[in-house]
Amino acid sequence: MTAAALHEYSVTRNPDAEAICDLAIYNYEEMRSSVASPIFRLRHQIEYFLGKLLPTQFKPLYTMVAFTEIPYSEVKRRWKSQARTINIASALIIGSSLLTAGVLGFMKAKTLDMKIPTFWGAK
Repeated sequence: MTAAALHEYSVTRNPDAEAICDLAIYNYEEMRSSVASPIFRLRHQIEYFLGKLLPTQFKPLYTMVAFTEIPYSEVKRRWKSQARTINIASALIIGSSLLTAGVLGFMKAKTLDMKIPTFWGAK
């Protein structure tokens, strides 16, 4: 192997080597502390739903790593982009759920003739 070939191999493969290290650390941290979180489970449900809905544009991280030949550096780039979409979808779902719960609670309080706090605009 010549020095030029070794240099070319290093330049070509190093981004993928760094990416797989980053993905491994992320996976460790996720398994260590996140899997019990309801928000984590919601994010994964959104990720897999989008993967089924838009299979050519959106692939779950696990699927890209385990079942494709996508280079790890590309997996990391795509995953970062997809994570933004998942964050937005999660925030919208959680926000709309809280809003719905608030409206339903307000309506229930009105039907029970409960005193509604004035900061809600009700008297």
